[in-house]
Amino acid sequence: MSRTVEVDEDGFSRLVAEDLLWSAENAEEADIQKACLKAALYYMTFEQVAQYLGSAEEAEEYFR
Repeated sequence: MSRTVEVDEDGFSRLVAEDLLWSAENAEEADIQKACLKAALYYMTFEQVAQYLGSAEEAEEYFR
């Protein structure tokens, strides 16, 4: 018997990004912080990145 599971992609992305941001903020090593932040930004929309970083200009750097 197989089952189909509906996944809310926006909700999933939000949860993954939140977890990765927490990991970035709590990592002790700089390279781990950077990797977690980069991965979190991948799962975020431009508006979310701009809000997190504080400006649209900084967000544009990650979307180039």
